[in-house]
Amino acid sequence: MSDAFAELQVFERGSGELTRLRSGSLVLGRYQVRSLIGAGAMGTVYLAERLPDRRAAAIKVEHFDEEGLWRGRLEREAQALRSVSHRNVAAVLDHGVLADGRVAVAFDYVDGESLDRVLRGRGGALPWTRAAAIAVDVLDGLGAAHEAGLLHRDVKPSNVLIGREPESHARLIDFGFCKSESLASLTQEFDVVGTPDFMAPERCNDEPYDQRSDLYSVGVLLYHSLTGALPFGASGLQSVLQKSAGVAPLPMALPTGRDPWPSALDAAVSKALSFAPTERFASAAEFAETLRALCR
Repeated sequence: MSDAFAELQVFERGSGELTRLRSGSLVLGRYQVRSLIGAGAMGTVYLAERLPDRRAAAIKVEHFDEEGLWRGRLEREAQALRSVSHRNVAAVLDHGVLADGRVAVAFDYVDGESLDRVLRGRGGALPWTRAAAIAVDVLDGLGAAHEAGLLHRDVKPSNVLIGREPESHARLIDFGFCKSESLASLTQEFDVVGTPDFMAPERCNDEPYDQRSDLYSVGVLLYHSLTGALPFGASGLQSVLQKSAGVAPLPMALPTGRDPWPSALDAAVSKALSFAPTERFASAAEFAETLRALCR
């Protein structure tokens, strides 16, 4: 990463706590911090303005990681996303290293809410046409990532950002668990990262996986968006054990007061949630086209 991204020391550590970036701090040489957006397991996200054009940006700064649990993930995310240009994937503007050695990444800012917040605001579920449209956006973004040789590996509602009107399409964010090697080599890896409730059985079982594992996660996301529930009941170890053992998902139950969805949507979700990857959709494009046809 370029020395042009040299950063003034704007962090302090005291009593084991990290002082967050101050409003007005300059990050990566040209991004002025405005406010805190939120924080996750690997880093903190800030709203900033790029100087001199004042373009809005979201700056993700990794946490201090003395145990090395997340080391390299944010930099890998930035490097990987440089190869993906799609309206349904968060765009990387810049990345670099702060004075304290941590990585910071500037993403194109999207004014909106995560899908999990949208679901909470709508009683846990969405009208089926809206849920399907969001899934199509996610699949289109995943398709672009897969074509670039990336697997997301953590598709879930909190990693889907829904823009406000008039640009209400969905963007897939947080590629911190992605892999940027070829898909062929990824099928030989044995590592378990991600969110178990949305993870494909083969990944829970630490078995070889490929892009169809991401499609399984989209199936769980769609099931959850339609019903407000998860395919194997409540979240937790028992549901993961059932999934890993090949137990069939529970039938999708229509929430009270919702318009019924076509039976073909049940079939599409069931196919996405097949235990065997060979029985799922072969690609994100195939899954997306199936959903598009239902919404026409």
